[in-house]
Amino acid sequence: MQSIEEFMRGYFDALISEEKRRQVSHAPFCRRFYTEDCDLGSRREMLEMFQSEKVVSVSSSDTKAKVITTREIPDQPGNFYDMRYHLQAHNDSWMICGFDLRCCSCNGEVEKDSCPCCRGTGWRLIHGSKARMAASKQKLDAQKVST
Repeated sequence: MQSIEEFMRGYFDALISEEKRRQVSHAPFCRRFYTEDCDLGSRREMLEMFQSEKVVSVSSSDTKAKVITTREIPDQPGNFYDMRYHLQAHNDSWMICGFDLRCCSCNGEVEKDSCPCCRGTGWRLIHGSKARMAASKQKLDAQKVST
C-alpha cells in the first residue's frame, strides 16, 4: 500500500503541473481581454499557493485517512490557512473524497457550538462526497431542531 505521505507528494506535484498547464492555456484569453497590469483572470497566485502547501499531520486507519495541510494565502506573505483532506483507500493507493477548511470565524476552536459557520467542529466542509455532504447536512438540521 502506498504511504499517505507519498500519495500527498504525488498529488501536490500533479496539482502544480496541472496549474502550470492551465496558466499556459489561459494566457491567450488573458492577452485578448485584459491589459498587462490587470490581475483579473490571472492565476499567478494559484501556483504560488499550491507550491507553498505542506503536510502538517496525518491520522489514519486501514481504509480512511485525514491529512491536515497548510497553504500560504496569496498576496499575504506569512499568512496561512489550513486544509483537511479526507482520503479513502483505493486499490493499493488513496483517493481524495473531500476536504475542509479550518473555520476562520472561530479560528478552528473545537466545541464552540455557537459558531455559525462550523457549529463547533472547527472545520468548514467545502467539498466532499455526496455521502459526507448529506451526513453534514443531517447534523446541521439536527442541531437546528435542538436549538
